[in-house]
Amino acid sequence: MKRKAIELAAEELDRARDWGAPGTVARSLRVLGLLEGAEGIERLEEAVEVVSRAPSRLELAKSLAALGITRRLAGRPDYAREPLARAHELAEVCGAARLVTQIRTEMLA
Repeated sequence: MKRKAIELAAEELDRARDWGAPGTVARSLRVLGLLEGAEGIERLEEAVEVVSRAPSRLELAKSLAALGITRRLAGRPDYAREPLARAHELAEVCGAARLVTQIRTEMLA
Protein backbone atom coordinates (compact mmCIF):
# COMPACT_ATOMS: atom_id res chain seq x y z
CA MET A 1 0.00 0.00 0.00
CA LYS A 2 2.78 2.44 0.93
CA ARG A 3 4.70 1.50 -2.21
CA LYS A 4 1.68 2.42 -4.33
CA ALA A 5 1.34 5.76 -2.52
CA ILE A 6 5.01 6.52 -3.20
CA GLU A 7 4.56 5.55 -6.85
CA LEU A 8 1.55 7.86 -7.21
CA ALA A 9 3.33 10.71 -5.40
CA ALA A 10 6.33 10.30 -7.74
CA GLU A 11 3.99 10.56 -10.74
CA GLU A 12 2.44 13.69 -9.25
CA LEU A 13 5.94 15.15 -8.80
CA ASP A 14 6.72 14.50 -12.47
CA ARG A 15 3.55 16.34 -13.49
CA ALA A 16 4.30 19.19 -11.09
CA ARG A 17 7.80 19.58 -12.53
CA ASP A 18 6.25 19.72 -16.03
CA TRP A 19 3.88 22.43 -14.78
CA GLY A 20 6.80 24.28 -13.20
CA ALA A 21 5.06 26.31 -10.48
CA PRO A 22 7.39 26.36 -7.44
CA GLY A 23 4.57 25.96 -4.89
CA THR A 24 3.18 22.95 -6.72
CA VAL A 25 6.59 21.34 -7.13
CA ALA A 26 7.40 21.95 -3.46
CA ARG A 27 4.08 20.43 -2.35
CA SER A 28 4.70 17.33 -4.44
CA LEU A 29 8.26 17.03 -3.11
CA ARG A 30 6.96 17.43 0.45
CA VAL A 31 4.33 14.73 0.07
CA LEU A 32 6.76 12.29 -1.53
CA GLY A 33 9.46 13.07 1.03
CA LEU A 34 7.07 12.45 3.91
CA LEU A 35 5.99 9.14 2.41
CA GLU A 36 9.63 8.08 2.05
CA GLY A 37 10.47 8.93 5.65
CA ALA A 38 14.19 9.22 6.48
CA GLU A 39 15.05 8.41 2.86
CA GLY A 40 13.01 11.45 1.79
CA ILE A 41 15.02 14.09 3.65
CA GLU A 42 16.76 15.24 0.46
CA ARG A 43 13.38 15.70 -1.24
CA LEU A 44 12.19 17.77 1.73
CA GLU A 45 15.34 19.89 1.56
CA GLU A 46 14.67 20.40 -2.15
CA ALA A 47 11.06 21.37 -1.39
CA VAL A 48 12.29 24.06 1.01
CA GLU A 49 14.81 25.30 -1.55
CA VAL A 50 12.26 25.41 -4.39
CA VAL A 51 9.52 27.17 -2.45
CA SER A 52 11.95 29.64 -0.85
CA ARG A 53 12.08 31.37 -4.23
CA ALA A 54 8.30 31.73 -4.41
CA PRO A 55 5.72 33.81 -2.52
CA SER A 56 4.14 30.63 -1.08
CA ARG A 57 4.79 31.27 2.62
CA LEU A 58 2.33 28.65 3.87
CA GLU A 59 3.87 25.95 1.67
CA LEU A 60 7.31 27.02 2.89
CA ALA A 61 6.11 26.66 6.49
CA LYS A 62 4.70 23.20 5.73
CA SER A 63 7.89 22.12 3.95
CA LEU A 64 10.10 23.39 6.77
CA ALA A 65 7.92 21.64 9.35
CA ALA A 66 8.03 18.38 7.39
CA LEU A 67 11.81 18.65 7.11
CA GLY A 68 12.22 19.27 10.84
CA ILE A 69 9.85 16.47 11.82
CA THR A 70 11.48 13.99 9.46
CA ARG A 71 14.98 14.91 10.65
CA ARG A 72 13.91 14.39 14.27
CA LEU A 73 12.30 11.04 13.50
CA ALA A 74 15.47 10.01 11.63
CA GLY A 75 17.48 10.58 14.80
CA ARG A 76 18.83 14.02 13.87
CA PRO A 77 17.09 16.34 16.37
CA ASP A 78 19.97 18.84 16.31
CA TYR A 79 19.20 19.46 12.61
CA ALA A 80 15.46 19.70 13.27
CA ARG A 81 15.39 22.82 15.44
CA GLU A 82 16.20 25.46 12.82
CA PRO A 83 13.60 24.44 10.21
CA LEU A 84 10.98 23.97 12.93
CA ALA A 85 11.67 27.44 14.34
CA ARG A 86 11.40 28.99 10.87
CA ALA A 87 8.24 26.99 10.16
CA HIS A 88 6.69 28.14 13.44
CA GLU A 89 7.35 31.78 12.66
CA LEU A 90 5.90 31.52 9.15
CA ALA A 91 2.88 29.49 10.27
CA GLU A 92 2.05 32.16 12.85
CA VAL A 93 2.33 34.91 10.22
CA CYS A 94 0.04 32.90 7.92
CA GLY A 95 -2.49 32.31 10.70
CA ALA A 96 -2.17 28.52 10.32
CA ALA A 97 -3.21 27.61 13.87
CA ARG A 98 -3.23 23.83 13.39
CA LEU A 99 0.25 23.91 11.86
CA VAL A 100 1.50 26.14 14.70
CA THR A 101 0.18 23.62 17.23
CA GLN A 102 1.76 20.70 15.39
CA ILE A 103 5.10 22.48 15.23
CA ARG A 104 5.01 23.43 18.92
CA THR A 105 4.33 19.81 19.83
CA GLU A 106 7.21 18.71 17.64
CA MET A 107 9.59 21.29 19.12
CA LEU A 108 8.90 19.87 22.58
CA ALA A 109 9.53 16.29 21.47
